[in-house]
Amino acid sequence: MTKFHITIICALLLAACATDEAGDAGTSDAAVDGGTVNCADGRLAIANAFKAAAATYAACSVDADCVISTANISCEQGADLAINKNKVFAFQSAIKALEPQYCTHDFVEVCGNETGDGPYISTACKSSVCVKVYQ
Repeated sequence: MTKFHITIICALLLAACATDEAGDAGTSDAAVDGGTVNCADGRLAIANAFKAAAATYAACSVDADCVISTANISCEQGADLAINKNKVFAFQSAIKALEPQYCTHDFVEVCGNETGDGPYISTACKSSVCVKVYQ
């Protein structure tokens, strides 16, 4: 098992334990084929998986090492993440590998897909990790 796989598993475990402020598992449940799909928990799990993948490929020495790479899978698009410019292909491969796990027919049917990210200006290397610099 690689460090990436361990990181993803840890992110999934954290997402599975996430609760909203009221202590519930989430409020976006919808019945589908005898089960339920929780959109909020699903989106949180996807976001955590994207962040874990980016962290795996974000090591840097100088600002010029960092670029933005957009994480796109069929049910979640537009998550711009700062990664090392030499790791873009590996990062994109890791993101695409997440799709079958998260973008199930039921999830897409009930939750649709999300797009967008907040405004940022550039990337930088802070404490040897690529980060986005916000406005």
